[in-house]
Amino acid sequence: MPKSLKKQEKKWFSFVQNDLNQSFNNEYPSAQDTTPTLGLLISTMEDYLNCKARVFKGKVYLEDDAYWKNNTNNKITTALSDQEKRVNEYGVNTNEAWRKYFITYQPDITDLFTYEDFEGNDEEYNTSALNASEPDLNIIKGFKRVNIPFALAKRKGELNWLEKEAKKIFQFIDDASAQFGGNASFVPKIDARKGVITISQQYFSTTKLLYLVGDKQPENFLNYISATAVWDKYHYTNQIQINGSKIYNQVRAIVSYENYVNLLQNNFAEINGVADCEILEMDYIDLDNADANGSANLLISYKEPYAYAYGKVQTIKIN
Repeated sequence: MPKSLKKQEKKWFSFVQNDLNQSFNNEYPSAQDTTPTLGLLISTMEDYLNCKARVFKGKVYLEDDAYWKNNTNNKITTALSDQEKRVNEYGVNTNEAWRKYFITYQPDITDLFTYEDFEGNDEEYNTSALNASEPDLNIIKGFKRVNIPFALAKRKGELNWLEKEAKKIFQFIDDASAQFGGNASFVPKIDARKGVITISQQYFSTTKLLYLVGDKQPENFLNYISATAVWDKYHYTNQIQINGSKIYNQVRAIVSYENYVNLLQNNFAEINGVADCEILEMDYIDLDNADANGSANLLISYKEPYAYAYGKVQTIKIN
């Protein structure tokens, strides 16, 4: 929900004290928002959803890596990465491991409800070795912070004392109207205030994120947008025990031209008998004899699935 902006339709002296129709929200980012441009909003949502943005046939898609996985039918056989030693040298993706993973929304200094009700605003996870006899032996390093630049919108769950008193009066009016054949219906209008966004003042300083069903936030909205929900839905795949891989850099391979063109349109392949290898980079080598044998010489960098951390570490919720 973008920040409230002031309309310029009326001068200041035209307002009365209770005239609350002096602000509005755009349906797009503006310079006053924490994501002032559409490009920055898309980039922010990539971090929030742990996904990648792609433009396909005129539409912008925000999807995770699994959605963009294109697996070719080609089977690639590479040469040994170290011909002198006759071995395949590789690294592992320990750079993607982390000790702490912290997901957090921002408080809004102009909205007291974001301080009084902090439920769902942040969550922290810890990776530790399963069989470490002493905590000091846990040498896993790294800190990953998902800094969501929005404030978590708070839901109005019950009526305040003034609304409860007004409801009693309106209940009397509705009952009296019904006695005389009328159809006054004021009480539902009071009850309809439940589920709306609650803010401590009309204007706020931090763009808010909310989950709506119709025009209200349901009671279980935290199941969808809390920091815990963000982890469970989008970020749990970043655990090293389910995301381990070997990394091969600049390995030579020879493929047919037809298969080379096919690889340009796909990002996963079976390499050396191992399925679901992700191609990170592919360089074409222009050799004098390449055209003669109808094949393309390539240098490929790729990731091979390798569960080296599975069963050795665990992820624990800290907060």
